[in-house]
Amino acid sequence: MLINTKLPLSLDYLQKQDQTFSLSGMTWTDYEKFNSEEYLGYRVSYFNGVITLVYPNLVIEVIFSSGSIDDLEKYQAIGVKKVWFWKNNKITFYELQSEGYTEITHSKYLSNLTYELLEKFVNKGLTKSPLIIEG
Repeated sequence: MLINTKLPLSLDYLQKQDQTFSLSGMTWTDYEKFNSEEYLGYRVSYFNGVITLVYPNLVIEVIFSSGSIDDLEKYQAIGVKKVWFWKNNKITFYELQSEGYTEITHSKYLSNLTYELLEKFVNKGLTKSPLIIEG
């Protein structure tokens, strides 16, 4: 989480918002320092001397060769609420709870979106033109 508990801000409110942190007057060399283990998972951008960090609420990780459920630790460290893994034509949904990530069967906010339905369309998209995929 970009906002830490020592700041005099409402954490309940902030946890419901996108969190963005901007640093102005920066150089490209400063930007390159953000390419480290400490900032994995953040979206980091550089434009006109401003470095912007945003942490996502949802991460979709597509695993072709390396990667596993162990990656949940890095997402938990920065407070990512939802993580979806796609590996071997299977999708699993995880949601961050107080005790860690829990595997779930459908999206809390997209209640009609189950992992089975998403798998069906993603896997069809790998073998057919997206223009002819039907429900």
